[in-house]
Amino acid sequence: MHIYNGSLPQLRPMVLGHEFMGIVEEVGKDVGNKLKVGDRVVVPFPIACGTCFFYNHDLPGHYENSNPDYYSPEGSLLTEKSGALFGYTDLYGGYNGGQAEYVRVPYADLGPRVILDSLTDDQALFLTDIFPTGYSATRLLGHRLEQRERRRNGGYFRGGARGHHGG
Repeated sequence: MHIYNGSLPQLRPMVLGHEFMGIVEEVGKDVGNKLKVGDRVVVPFPIACGTCFFYNHDLPGHYENSNPDYYSPEGSLLTEKSGALFGYTDLYGGYNGGQAEYVRVPYADLGPRVILDSLTDDQALFLTDIFPTGYSATRLLGHRLEQRERRRNGGYFRGGARGHHGG
């Protein structure tokens, strides 16, 4: 909604849609054997570059080489953003998103994950955003609880569409 309501400026038309799933229709020569035509995949929101400090240290979302025009760790209001994101304005790489019939996926040897045949589309749908967001939040909560010498046994979680991860 922040793109529609103008909170994040986007001057040219762009296909929105962060994370998505679909069937591989074509594979570029640099993808290698990771994907093949016909694979059912989920594609995460951040676009990994595979070569930067953040990629090599498992720090997702900051992949500097996937957003060369606007990347900067400082993060000012209208410039200096993080790594590239699908369907999230030119400031974040300008890559069209997944609300389309076809999507070009850069660095396709890194991002897309093949869905197991045993999972339905409904079961796999949230594996690119909501589940990893919740998982990352609970890991962060666990680390914070350990740092505070765990005043309680275990962690606790709140529900909701995305889950509000509190502590």
